[in-house]
Amino acid sequence: MKLSLKIKASISVAVIIILVTAAGTWFFLTASHRGLEKRLIARGEALSHSLARAAEEGLVSESLDLIKKAEYIVHAEDAMLVQIYSTIWDAVDAYPFERLKDPPAPEAIEHFKNTNGLFYQKIDGGYDFYAPALFKSHADAPEIVIGFVRLTLSSSAMQEEIQEALVGNLVTAAILTLIIIVILNMVINSLVIDPLTRLQKSIMTFKSGALPPVVPVRSRDEIGELISAFNQMAETINKDSADLRAAEKKIFEAMDDWKSTFNAITDVITIHDMDFNIIHANKAAEKVLGLPALDGAPVKCYLYYHGRRLSDKGCPVAESLKKGKPFTAEVYEPHLNMFVEIRAIPRFDANGNIAGSIHVVRDITEHKKLEDQLRQAQKMEAIGQLAGGIAHDFNNILTAIIGYANILKMKVGKDDPLILNIEPIIASSQRGANLTQSLLAFSRQQISNPEKINVNDIITSMEKLLVRVISEDIELKTILNSPFDREGRITEPVIMADRGQIDQVLMNLCTNARDAMPEGGTLIIETDLLNLDREFTTAHGYGKPGSYAVISVSDTGTGISEKVRGKIFDPFFTTKEVGKGTGLGLSIVYGIVKQHNGYITCYSEPGSGTTFKIYIPAIKSEADKETTSVETPEFTQATETVLLAEDEAEVRKLTKQILDDTGYKVIEAVNGEDAVDRFIENKDAIELLIMDVIMPKMNGKEAYDRIKKIRPNIRVLFISGYPAHFINKNGMIDKGLDIIAKPVSPVALLKKVKEVLGK
Repeated sequence: MKLSLKIKASISVAVIIILVTAAGTWFFLTASHRGLEKRLIARGEALSHSLARAAEEGLVSESLDLIKKAEYIVHAEDAMLVQIYSTIWDAVDAYPFERLKDPPAPEAIEHFKNTNGLFYQKIDGGYDFYAPALFKSHADAPEIVIGFVRLTLSSSAMQEEIQEALVGNLVTAAILTLIIIVILNMVINSLVIDPLTRLQKSIMTFKSGALPPVVPVRSRDEIGELISAFNQMAETINKDSADLRAAEKKIFEAMDDWKSTFNAITDVITIHDMDFNIIHANKAAEKVLGLPALDGAPVKCYLYYHGRRLSDKGCPVAESLKKGKPFTAEVYEPHLNMFVEIRAIPRFDANGNIAGSIHVVRDITEHKKLEDQLRQAQKMEAIGQLAGGIAHDFNNILTAIIGYANILKMKVGKDDPLILNIEPIIASSQRGANLTQSLLAFSRQQISNPEKINVNDIITSMEKLLVRVISEDIELKTILNSPFDREGRITEPVIMADRGQIDQVLMNLCTNARDAMPEGGTLIIETDLLNLDREFTTAHGYGKPGSYAVISVSDTGTGISEKVRGKIFDPFFTTKEVGKGTGLGLSIVYGIVKQHNGYITCYSEPGSGTTFKIYIPAIKSEADKETTSVETPEFTQATETVLLAEDEAEVRKLTKQILDDTGYKVIEAVNGEDAVDRFIENKDAIELLIMDVIMPKMNGKEAYDRIKKIRPNIRVLFISGYPAHFINKNGMIDKGLDIIAKPVSPVALLKKVKEVLGK
């Protein structure tokens, strides 16, 4: 509680006066007590002598009523006890008689062994007096002790008198104290407090920024001189106060503007002295670094930026201070768990000497992720350009080789020795075709035929095949998500995807898992339906919010190191021995997943197994699904007429031969324009168009569009050796139209032709 000077002065005066009064009262009471005590002792001594003389006659005559002659003493108001003792301190008589057996004080017995003088001592509630009873047998005979008397007087009367004196004294002292306090306060207030109060009010007015009134000077003492000096000072200061306030306002506005700008910057900015102490930090720095208050103990920059107790030699701040020039570096900072761009800029004082540094840190983690994604995209684009560049011509060559080899195989008998040469040709050609498709798969350019499929159905249908692929000492477990949740809603993981490509993804992942468990283990395939929200995609750095079907493939194998994990999706990268892997398995998986707008992640530690998770956008499932079965076509003799448009002579010749051998009537066209002309000539007979997509003069799509105007219900099957992105980019195939990729085997071609004709 804040007390005013007036109250403090009043309290001080009151305390001093009260202390003085209390001291005087104490001295008075002490003197009064001593006087009353002396008077009581004198009375006790006198009564003790009288009691001794009164008891002398009875002791000499051996009278038993010794106290009778001293009744005036016994009945005194303050007499508490009277006792008469023999010379051996046996009690002879007492009043009251009930206390006859009260023993004498040992101190009194000891006292009378050496002297016959009176003895007294203070006891509770009074004083105890002892006197000897002396006897002379004649005038010249010496006095002998014939007994002792004891008189106990009460001090209660003395105490009452002291209390009465105390009350009276206190009342008098209180009245006098109050009168003195009032008089002294009036004097002090008039001479000291009131002038100082006026001066204080003027000072407070001046403190608030207003012009203070002149304080009147009413005395020439020290207080008057103080007031005069204040009046002069206030007059001098007020002359420049307006300019000073204006300057302060500008400074404060500039400081506020600097602070708000400094704190609005999202980069982490700290200002350091020469000893690496952080002396200023913006809000971003306080949040990211978790800085304490900077007005306390020194805060070292390397402790909060790097989590170290000592400065690093390669520290940007150290380099900047050493060279006196800005220094920039991009590093991964484990302590902050982020990639950062660090800029250290030296600070100079007014004399041009280095006074410290400015440290600017920008989080470039997301930028680094985008750079990695860009590099991966550029890598895929390079492979895709390579694959797309050779795909068309290479697929046409392979189509001819595979086709003629298959025809040759069908022409010769099973026991013909030439069959031993034909089968390696077909196998080698198929490996070449697979290699082309693998490159296209990685670069996301292979032709895709998406359809609505249930991921659980894929896993179930492939389970028997996968059991045969993995070794007997590997246990296969499948954990499929429930088709309904607790509320009865459908939760089946249904996606729009190419069934064959998803089969290929599972086969590649399971094959890799098998190779990672040479001594056996467990292979687990799980499915789930997850809703990825924005928090998930932000935390993991991939994905768009939405519903995803998730396929997890886990093994208990050798695991993958962090260094290798960064390269597993690179084409032709493999850790297997020469001849045991092409390095395209996971590249193909990556390409297929990306082509389906999905994401793939790898979680692994050496010795702890590996888990691949594939996220593919889910679509709504239908509660009642019709199961359709694909019947294997029986290659009986056909009767339909087919228009075949192919610009490659060898491929056209081969395709015609395959169709002719099966009974189809084939009308050939060498390009799109030729195809339109041939159709016009035979429009009533032709039931199917088989057209190469890319042809000179007029491509397959343009020719089909013209023919469709003539006969809207005409069926078409496109064939192409070009990659899917090239076809889709140029809008050469509408959705829903059938297309088959080169190279294609005779059996696959005939199956597809029969399928299209059956629609």
